Amino acid sequence: MPSKSWPETPCSEKCADGRITGRTGSITMGVVFASFLISTLGLGLCLLTWTYRQWSAYKSDAVLIREAAENGARAGQAALDEILAGRPFPLILAEGEYEALRAATLAGETDAVAAALGTGLPLTAAETAGGWEWSSETEFRAVRVADSESFFGAAFAATIEARGRLSRRPQNKRTALDLGLSLMAGRVPLSSFPFLLAGENGPENAAALLAEGRVVLAPPESGSASPLPAAAGLPLIPADPEPLVAEALRIKIFSPDKLTVLQLRRALGLPLVDEPVPDGVYLAVSEAVPGGIFIQGDVDEMILAAGDGRQHLQVRLEEGLWRMIFSPAEDVLEMTGPDGIPSLGRAPLPVVLINGSVASLGGGLIETDGTLSLTDSPDAPSLLAGLSLTLVSAGEIVISTHLIQDGVRWKDGIPYLKDASTQLFIYASGRDLVTGARADGRIRVAAEAPAGLHLQASLTARDGVRLEGTRHEVTVSGGLQASCLETAGALLTIRPDDRLTSDLADGAGSPRAAVPVLFISGREILQWTDR
Repeated sequence: MPSKSWPETPCSEKCADGRITGRTGSITMGVVFASFLISTLGLGLCLLTWTYRQWSAYKSDAVLIREAAENGARAGQAALDEILAGRPFPLILAEGEYEALRAATLAGETDAVAAALGTGLPLTAAETAGGWEWSSETEFRAVRVADSESFFGAAFAATIEARGRLSRRPQNKRTALDLGLSLMAGRVPLSSFPFLLAGENGPENAAALLAEGRVVLAPPESGSASPLPAAAGLPLIPADPEPLVAEALRIKIFSPDKLTVLQLRRALGLPLVDEPVPDGVYLAVSEAVPGGIFIQGDVDEMILAAGDGRQHLQVRLEEGLWRMIFSPAEDVLEMTGPDGIPSLGRAPLPVVLINGSVASLGGGLIETDGTLSLTDSPDAPSLLAGLSLTLVSAGEIVISTHLIQDGVRWKDGIPYLKDASTQLFIYASGRDLVTGARADGRIRVAAEAPAGLHLQASLTARDGVRLEGTRHEVTVSGGLQASCLETAGALLTIRPDDRLTSDLADGAGSPRAAVPVLFISGREILQWTDR
């Protein structure tokens, strides 16, 4: 079969020669350009992916570094809390130690903080865990000092400077936690302790009650930290109520001298004969200002009530019934004795001295005839708004019903104070106010008292406090200071009164510690700050 062939053309001749003129490399350049474009886009995407991953890692590490810094601040706070929890407050001071701390604090130094913490300043802490590193340094500076005759209070600002980093990163982060720390030193008012057991077995007694949950230290309404428990193995409750006695009677008693019968009779306006004061209720007289109320003998019943802007006090002894109605604002007193004849006078100093025991103390209702009757109602106010009242007894005081201050605000079943000056101090001294003979200075909650008993007061008992009745839940809004505490199965909740624990508190109306002491009275978190 004959073969076929295509006719020759100019292009076929060029192809045979291997050359195509006029269109050289166009396909090759297109392929190269496409490859370059694809490679560039691919590399760009890879670069963007790498950059995004690096940025994400940086952001993630920045969060971790910040957390590390915050861990440092928390570690500093935990170290401070651990030190405070391990300190045996209150610390007993020698007179020279107290004077040195007082002078240093007044000069703006932090020696008192170092003594309270038992370590040098600043406090430091550091830790490494799982590639995290953090450290902290806690500095203190004085903010204010309140100096009194026998004690001082001081507030300090604590700043925890913390640093945190990751071991794989050179960068670090700084943050700061600001705290407030207050302390008191000297012969402090015992009411500044929300919970104090100071006696032969004080530390053991306190530890057992707290461990068993029989005593609960609740935080104050201000939201600051719960109070630190305080315990001491020696008596801190004063053995002699002499300062409060002298104040109420408007007389001076120079230690080691004691109150004499003639001094007492003169202070009460009685005939100056060398005979004991008869049982009854008396007013201390003074040419300048009125004195307090003096009760000689054992009291069968004492009732407190507030109404119509006046304070009511009713005292029943074997010899009869005494009623007193007074208004500090109006400076007026109406007093009625067993004879039923009222007498008028100026409002007394709000200090009641009881040279005996009190078989029943509580809040009451004001009847139509003006007499008072005990009540189990927590709505009946016992103490007039704005009044600071002190009860000092030689012997035992038995509490029968609620003691609620006027004008409180109830929240979740707890009475909170509205008036900054309303206070009640109850002090069983365990010492005859005239002869100095030993007595039973105990405060007891009666078994017949309401099951959910509310006491807005500071309770101080030289010979201890006893809660009777296993069904009792007692709430003390104020404080309790005693040589020992027996709960007998009851539950005691103590809610501090910020006014009493403040470093600015003057403690008027409260007995003072028998020896100089040092303790932390308050602490709170103020704010976080990024550096």
